Amino acid sequence: TSGLDLNGTDLFKIRFYEFLTAKRSASQDVFDAISELYKGIEDRNHEMHSTISSMGEILSMLQPVIVAKYGLNRELMSYDCDRFYAQLFDTLLALNAWPGFNQEKMADIAADKEGPLSVDSIRKMIEQRYLYQPVCNPAKASLEDNALQTMISWSRYGRYWFYPILFAYRFGESAPVAAFRRELVKLLLTYSLIHAKSVYAIHACVQETCQKLFAMDASPKTVMAILRVKRLEAKTPCESAIRENEIAWNAKWKNILCRLSELLEYSPEECAVPNEKVFNAIFNWDIDIEHIQSYQDKDGKRREAVWAEWGHILNGIGNLVILESSINRSISNERFDVKTSASRSPSYHTSTYRNIHQVVEQSGSIWTKEQCVARRDAEVVKLMTFLFGDA
Repeated sequence: TSGLDLNGTDLFKIRFYEFLTAKRSASQDVFDAISELYKGIEDRNHEMHSTISSMGEILSMLQPVIVAKYGLNRELMSYDCDRFYAQLFDTLLALNAWPGFNQEKMADIAADKEGPLSVDSIRKMIEQRYLYQPVCNPAKASLEDNALQTMISWSRYGRYWFYPILFAYRFGESAPVAAFRRELVKLLLTYSLIHAKSVYAIHACVQETCQKLFAMDASPKTVMAILRVKRLEAKTPCESAIRENEIAWNAKWKNILCRLSELLEYSPEECAVPNEKVFNAIFNWDIDIEHIQSYQDKDGKRREAVWAEWGHILNGIGNLVILESSINRSISNERFDVKTSASRSPSYHTSTYRNIHQVVEQSGSIWTKEQCVARRDAEVVKLMTFLFGDA
């Protein structure tokens, strides 16, 4: 390989070939089988007219599987993918003994010809990745499936977006993948709302879940139970965070809560079928998080009085809602009666969003602190029912 500019997946192909021939006595023909894996990804991407996946992505998905199945140090799950495989093959081929790569467990990997580090298992992971792709397509997936998958990425733990694929990889296509995804996203959103950054406890929980997933005695029920128990521990602090936090000043909090709130305005029947327009409106359109009672009131003389009267509620979930950026730019910091005027265009009346129309219908021509508190309380119930309705 001297003089070649090789990326991580090129190096994997070479090291994987060296491993299979040196440790599993594979013939040189195995290189063709490895190359077919790469070609299979290229062909599928070409058929779908989009770069859906790559060998680098597949290997990053396989990484926690290898760590979990053989009981390696869980810290290895968070390693950069190239670093992980470089050190793994170094240790497997006795070129270097890296910390965390236990020699006895390396022997187990070498002996396990049908384990995750095999051509067939990589092919299976590729297959599962492409089988899962419709969930990421709003034209094909139900509104709920597509939205919840997307909200994993909106959480502080987006790195775990592919764990529903690992669930399908472990238990097969008939496994309750949608139930696992729902459990996972509720956990990740809950802790994203409680804390202003990602926390070790959730990374540890997901790692524990992965270890259980690839244990010999694993079942869908026992795997999902780990996520559920951790989520239920946080019910009280999560409710407090939704009710009391000034979410306007935290982009993650306000985007999760306001987008999720809009999604929850759609009935289970509406969420059970594809709705590309609604999905795009909530997740892809240019939107702002609108203060119903403007924070910077147009009447500059009233601003400090508003801040004093409304307090932290002004920046909480009761006074915030998603709104098209174009409408928000037009109405700016106008009075509520101007924002909601049916004779004005654009205004709240011309918005797509159900939450906006609900505010108009329930408020009349004024928006008071008392109305805001009532809306906040209703929002808390709605959001907590989604996150903890099974508690």
